[in-house]
Amino acid sequence: TEAVADSRLEYIAGENDGVDTVQVRIYYADSSYSHRWLVTILPNWDGQKPGPPTPLFPLSGEIVCETDRLLWRRDSLNVVKQIHPAYCVEFALDSLFHQIVAQDTCTSDTAIELGKISALKPALTPANFIYWRVYDVKYPDVDSLKSPAQAIQFFPQFAVMEDIQVKRGNDGNVHLKWQIRYGQNNAGFHILRSVDKDGSYKQINSGLITGQGRFEYIDEKAVPGQRYFYQLKEVSVTGNTRLHDPVALEVTIPLQFQLYQNYPNPFNTTTRFKYQLPVKSHVLIQIYNVLGRKIRTMEDEEKEAGVYSVFWNGMDEDGVSVVSGIYFYQLFTPTFKATRKMTVIR
Repeated sequence: TEAVADSRLEYIAGENDGVDTVQVRIYYADSSYSHRWLVTILPNWDGQKPGPPTPLFPLSGEIVCETDRLLWRRDSLNVVKQIHPAYCVEFALDSLFHQIVAQDTCTSDTAIELGKISALKPALTPANFIYWRVYDVKYPDVDSLKSPAQAIQFFPQFAVMEDIQVKRGNDGNVHLKWQIRYGQNNAGFHILRSVDKDGSYKQINSGLITGQGRFEYIDEKAVPGQRYFYQLKEVSVTGNTRLHDPVALEVTIPLQFQLYQNYPNPFNTTTRFKYQLPVKSHVLIQIYNVLGRKIRTMEDEEKEAGVYSVFWNGMDEDGVSVVSGIYFYQLFTPTFKATRKMTVIR
């Protein structure tokens, strides 16, 4: 700035650490009035002006969780000079960064984990949008050397459990149903079971249980008269797991004899039918064709009170597949008899 006639120019420099923030004040000779500016003076880069860091992840529109790491690339000048500067990462609620909610300095790497920025945690609410940018700490007042703002959406690594129900169904099995919110990072669940709340739990499902916010699992091996504790083991898309509090259920002994309809029906290769016993009984289960001819005996033994399943592969006593048609299966006990119809389609 050139001094005008009858005026005085005063320059007060800051520390010379690459970028100077200086104060320029002009005094007018014919009055006591003066004016002040804060001016940023950039260093002489000899034609090699650095650029802003380049965001790599997450970019605008992407979803993140607390274990994700923000990644960026050094500007080309620092790469050429093999300089590893310290970076400042800023987070704001608006793209102009008027509402900055957190800042953190990264001195040893070009990455930082979201969950380790303590000042950011209050802003990491489910489904919330937040903006981030990064810049070399030597240039805090040079907007052209700050990376473009990236608008990202936060969802927690583990979902919010809304409801879980464990009850014995009409089929005699234990039915577990549960719902979650904010499951964008949920990969699924495993079911653990124990007879002691503080004892050893074992996984009872074979594959990961998946769903779209609603989940269900049927425990077909629960023994009547036994008290069980069920625990959900949540798996995130990152592979991390979390255990939920156990839920208890007393599996009651059936009150009456019952033979259930087979499923699937009609069927082609295999079907299943269930039955329940209120007391210990000798059980005889046989399959007949429409002419009343016995096709196969499925069970002929003593059974304790409980609920049982029988699988039929559509074959007779000799291992020969039966033809398409209608068949009957019967349950015999000393005090109970029941018959149901099923259809084979080849």
